[in-house]
Amino acid sequence: MGPAHDAAAAAVAAMLGFVTLCGLALVAALVAVTGGAHLLAPAAFGRLLRHHRLLPGALAAPAALAVTAGELALAGAAAAALAGGDRRLAAVAFAAALALGLGCSAYLRRLSRSGHTGSCGCTPLDSPLTPASFAPAAALAVTGALGLAATSAVAGAVPPAGEGWGALAVAWGLLLAGLVLLLPASAPGRTAAAGEGAR
Repeated sequence: MGPAHDAAAAAVAAMLGFVTLCGLALVAALVAVTGGAHLLAPAAFGRLLRHHRLLPGALAAPAALAVTAGELALAGAAAAALAGGDRRLAAVAFAAALALGLGCSAYLRRLSRSGHTGSCGCTPLDSPLTPASFAPAAALAVTGALGLAATSAVAGAVPPAGEGWGALAVAWGLLLAGLVLLLPASAPGRTAAAGEGAR
């Protein structure tokens, strides 16, 4: 094939590795924060889901526990794939992130159509339901899809996360996760919703 082809193949593999590491870091950080917040206040999360009135009241608490457990399990799988370089585990984590992102997006769409303007419980930062509230779910879905494509396109283990550009990819993933978590709370409408809740 020649040196040019080998160089191009190496560049593509490096890019796909960067996407994989960045995606795993984003998924792990995002759902660890949201799952951890839900774990610290399970009763409050259950009450919030009950207040949404999209589920039967008796299912709100079990649904809250199931979501929390799913988030923490996904965070653990993504972190393990990131640390251990297991490509199959990475693919499972990305598939779960895609499913969770799509499921949360569908829930938020129904919540928005119901006229709800209070908190959706998407992030630890209390904020009203706005288009920005879809950011965490959309980030999970997009990252899951891109990560699945990247892991299926290359054979072998996930690149090392602590060396050179691998550390940069992880740092980018963590930074993006932080921005996604902050976005819903920074959207306009926060003050108005807070005043409405106080009444």
